[in-house]
Amino acid sequence: MALFRGIASHRVELLPLVARGYARTMAVTSTSPQSGQRYSDLMPSYRSALFVPVDSEKKLRKSAQCGADACLLDLEDGVAPNRKKDARQLLTKLLPTLHAEYGTATDSVVRLNSHGAVGEDGGAEFDSDVDLLASLPELPKAIGLSKIDSPRDVEICLSRLDQAIPRNKGPLGILLMVESPECILNLRDICRTLLECAQEDRFVPTGLMFGHMDYCTNLGIDVTTTDRSKLMYAEQALVTAAKAFRLQAVDCVFTVVNDLEGMRADCVHGCQTGFTSKCVIHPSQVGIANEVFAPSDERIAWARGLLDASEHHRQQGEGVFVYEGQLVDAPVFRRAQSTMALAKRKLA
Repeated sequence: MALFRGIASHRVELLPLVARGYARTMAVTSTSPQSGQRYSDLMPSYRSALFVPVDSEKKLRKSAQCGADACLLDLEDGVAPNRKKDARQLLTKLLPTLHAEYGTATDSVVRLNSHGAVGEDGGAEFDSDVDLLASLPELPKAIGLSKIDSPRDVEICLSRLDQAIPRNKGPLGILLMVESPECILNLRDICRTLLECAQEDRFVPTGLMFGHMDYCTNLGIDVTTTDRSKLMYAEQALVTAAKAFRLQAVDCVFTVVNDLEGMRADCVHGCQTGFTSKCVIHPSQVGIANEVFAPSDERIAWARGLLDASEHHRQQGEGVFVYEGQLVDAPVFRRAQSTMALAKRKLA
């Protein structure tokens, strides 16, 4: 049974099954640490996410040696309009090999064209990207949805994906690109709709990624500046929404490739703002992002001790307890889990 009806007319209606799935998701995220996995727990945490344009076999093959936690295989802005078809063919050819080379160290995330993009041949680029995914023997770990401005954009995209991709494939992580003032204003409803459309064995809400260059263009301000004070409102809105809906908050790129000290300062700013990871555009930036967004040894020791103590108290039937003088409830427990997920990356 399809999750959606009415795709032909682009009038998408959520079925009762999806509404029940949303209620179940929110119930799990708001209960005790012992209630089981949340949807986002099914996806790993990232420190770094490297953009890799799908326009060069050399770039794709080199991405496996860069040490990034995720590679964003970009079919959208990273590929010229007259190369889109070639890029899809190249990805079809190389993705199985890349999965083998990435192993468990790096996740593949395919960034799709926006659902409103029209190719040079008049066809819908998003539909062609979805058809590519459906034809793959193995799905990527996640996809990035571009130009999401409203809840309806989420419904249309996930409806098309649900129709095209065989149900025995998955789960497929969903990473939303936040790239416009409209998206910032609609983030709460967008995230809510994403959770409504999610199922553990189908689509897994994964994170929000800040695309500051498109955002700045829409505002009419300088997109090359390193002065992030102009982005404060959007940053805080994205981080707040991500934390409220238990999603990763992925910081925007730092565009000055040869300024590694500036890159480090930018990562520190993002980390202190509440972002959980960083987009990078060059292999030289990966190590810095991995270092800044990784938990310290002291933080890892705290998290490991807390989780061990939690298991002891769970066996005693205690849901809330005190650890090192701090009251431990569900949010504190989740922070410890997140820390250990990143620690596994750091220690790998």
